[in-house]
Amino acid sequence: MNFEVNVKDTKAFYSVCALALCAFVFVLCVFIITSMDLPLGSDAYFHLKLSQLYGQGNFSGAFNFVQQVNQQPFYPPLYHFMIIPVSMSGDPYTGLRLLEMIFLPLTFAATAWVMWKLVSPKAALITGLVMLGSWSFMDGAIQARPESLDLLLFPLIVYAALMVKKKWFSALSIITVYNHGFAALTNVVGIALNRFKQKSWRRTLIAATIIIIPIILLTLFYMEGSMKQWATYTPTENPQEALFWTYPPWIPFYAGITLLGIIFCFKKGKTELETVLKWSILGNLVMLPFWADRWLQYSSIPWAMLVGTAVSRWHGKKLYVALAVIGIGAWIYISFFIMISVNHGWWQPGRFIFAMDGSK
Repeated sequence: MNFEVNVKDTKAFYSVCALALCAFVFVLCVFIITSMDLPLGSDAYFHLKLSQLYGQGNFSGAFNFVQQVNQQPFYPPLYHFMIIPVSMSGDPYTGLRLLEMIFLPLTFAATAWVMWKLVSPKAALITGLVMLGSWSFMDGAIQARPESLDLLLFPLIVYAALMVKKKWFSALSIITVYNHGFAALTNVVGIALNRFKQKSWRRTLIAATIIIIPIILLTLFYMEGSMKQWATYTPTENPQEALFWTYPPWIPFYAGITLLGIIFCFKKGKTELETVLKWSILGNLVMLPFWADRWLQYSSIPWAMLVGTAVSRWHGKKLYVALAVIGIGAWIYISFFIMISVNHGWWQPGRFIFAMDGSK
């Protein structure tokens, strides 16, 4: 009887902590965004300009604009159509900042919810702490760009796969591919291949593949231009890729404690969730040669989920030591984020600032 009471008390404790962590992440995200006068990063301005061109019906201008920046004329349009109300509003930068306040907390909450439902509140809490102890997760999830939508949809796609919600899995996968093309495809292809081994899934997956064929063909057709832009050890457009290949100590700093997930990639998984996560990580490897820093961003969530799943099964001293390490890691990065915010030092617009009248 005492054991049952203790189990219930422990579950309640982890439940409260997980909910409190989700609330804290929202407050932290709002604090980060409001510490700066403009939207974070530089990608957001590129996508804002592209959305504005679509909103004006200037499709040739949109293709030329993408060609100018990415050395290929096609970019999946879904995200840009979605934010047309923002790009065509009187104050698009405020609209982007509101999106930045939403993307990361929703992604964090969605991942925690999936872990809560599929594993336990303890796993949700641990996974959340691991994600917070990572610059790559913060960088990938907080900016207003297509990748943020990919990361938001990923835990829902995992949930749909495991709960055998075939139509939802298909719909979410199609949305993410039409949102971000090849990058999003690598984010779901591993899970799709894992499900394809089951005959009951094949009809659904084949139908979804047929729907995304236009994106796949366009990606392959323009791959040469994209590779010139991204597949290089010394990229000029994204210095973080150069750091990945030329300064290895940057990798653990950027990925943070999500790298712990690599350890569990090589351990035999005990659950179907772990198997699906490993397949997703395997699919993500396709991204590594041409988009190394983004590979770390996309990998941060499945790595964190692997850690949360495995560590939540531990007990006693082993669990307490792991929680201490993960908690300290999260605290270090949270302190870092707060310090940057206090000093108004977040990354700000660079070369992708384009005047809203169409001039540079």
